[in-house]
Amino acid sequence: MYLEDDWVREFETNSNNTLTDLHLDILEIIGFDNDHLYDFFGGRRLSNRKVIFSENENWEVRENVFRSTVLEDIYPLPQNIKLYYIFDYGDRWTFRIIKSRKKPQEVDKNQKYPRVIKEIGKNPHQYPIYEE
Repeated sequence: MYLEDDWVREFETNSNNTLTDLHLDILEIIGFDNDHLYDFFGGRRLSNRKVIFSENENWEVRENVFRSTVLEDIYPLPQNIKLYYIFDYGDRWTFRIIKSRKKPQEVDKNQKYPRVIKEIGKNPHQYPIYEE
């Protein structure tokens, strides 16, 4: 809603991380506060939810599912299914997560992860101020 230019962040993270870890990685990379609920799902497009990790309305239950769902267990997704991450149900920051097809690299114990390896555009502001 607030992003007008192309924006991409390609980064490396550990495949043993959970969906909660991925959520925190994304927030760290773009500089957002961790002050809203979030969701992950898989679908052919944003309006098509084919892979749902938790349908429970109770946030504590959903959060426990995200904490226990490991990225290695999600991939490969079914054919033509993309992973989506929604942060802040009010502003609906929506991200499409794409797993690289490159062969995974060994984890470098001296490297801090997540590690951004490609950037297009400037990070959006979580709470943009509009000039009148």
